[in-house]
Amino acid sequence: MKDKIDSALQKAAEFLAKKQKKEGNWEKDKTIHNEPADYMTDLVLTSESIGMFTFIKNTDYLENMRKAAFFCAEYELEPNALPVLWAWKLLALKNLNTPYNVNLKKQAEEILIKTQKDGYWPVFPTTSNLNNFYAIFALFNTGNEKVLNKTKKWLEASMAKDGKGWGMDHNAEVSEVTFTANAIISLILSGASPDSKHLTDAKKFIESSQKKSGAWISTKFTTPTETTYATSFGTLSLMLLSNNPFDEQVQKGISYLLKSQRTDGSWPLVANEKQGLIYTTYFAVLAIAFYKYLLDNLDAADELLAPPVSTCLLFKQFLKESNKALAWMTISKMFDSKILGSTINAIDRRKDIISVLLNNGAKDVAAVIDELKKQEKYNYLNKKHHITQIKSDMEYLKDIKIVDKIYDLYFICTDFFKL
Repeated sequence: MKDKIDSALQKAAEFLAKKQKKEGNWEKDKTIHNEPADYMTDLVLTSESIGMFTFIKNTDYLENMRKAAFFCAEYELEPNALPVLWAWKLLALKNLNTPYNVNLKKQAEEILIKTQKDGYWPVFPTTSNLNNFYAIFALFNTGNEKVLNKTKKWLEASMAKDGKGWGMDHNAEVSEVTFTANAIISLILSGASPDSKHLTDAKKFIESSQKKSGAWISTKFTTPTETTYATSFGTLSLMLLSNNPFDEQVQKGISYLLKSQRTDGSWPLVANEKQGLIYTTYFAVLAIAFYKYLLDNLDAADELLAPPVSTCLLFKQFLKESNKALAWMTISKMFDSKILGSTINAIDRRKDIISVLLNNGAKDVAAVIDELKKQEKYNYLNKKHHITQIKSDMEYLKDIKIVDKIYDLYFICTDFFKL
């Protein structure tokens, strides 16, 4: 199965690369099953695509990742924009560590924290456990443990009235698979024990809801049929909560996902549909990539702690490593190329250009010259006479994979000196 998984992930990366626009983004997916329009925007789809590339970790797509990250960082949101949009912007920014982008990340965190209410994030008419999941997914590993703990307590008190799992919100009468899975993952990332009664009951509900095909059914809000989306969430939930994360039900879920992938590398919401979607592909890649991660790492972790505790710890580690993937892939590319130059003057000048882009964000050549001239040693620079030299420096940095470029703007996504 591992060869099939590697092939599926590679095909997904190829699909993403082909769909990416010159500006670094992915255009709005078609809404074909009543998907919430807010989740189908360029920002969300582009952030999801970055996530997929970090799960797959193929350095051939480094430039795709960095252009996507630049698009998300520069995407303007009003402070009162929906929390889910701030969550996806934060998820993209978590991959970036330059001073300029760290400030943007702090802004997104602060706004997301400020909009939390009694442990949940409001959305008309009350809240949605899908929105709450996205917020927790974004805030995980940012040091905001108090915020996560508030959501943990709220979720523990907000199961559906049937007591099996969770519905859309705290007023739900009936449990549904995807909302239950949203809550399971949110609780695990918020510090809940996988052996707690809430999660043990939820595991039984997920297990009992799997169909013979290995799939799970989505909610009435999209399409109440077997879907790759529900199957991704159901499979991931059982991996996290089962005493054996490779048991028969997990295997059936993974097999269903592998069989449902389209020839172009995408996943449709419903198997055999002609339209593959970014968001369904994202969650399929997440489930499959984590399954592969467990195959590679669970034995070592299991020597200290048995599943499901070890599995949940590995899931957190998997997400942390994914946030660092862009940086380490960049370093890997640098080692395969020439470094900053051959003369002391060229090396110093290029280091200063890197510093300008790290601290000030994207700039064209003329703007970089303006920033350099603020330093006394560059008083001599003149745009008429030196623009070719500075442009040559910046193109050199682009060629050795330190700097990226969209149109006439040069930018950096990784502060290598802080790794």
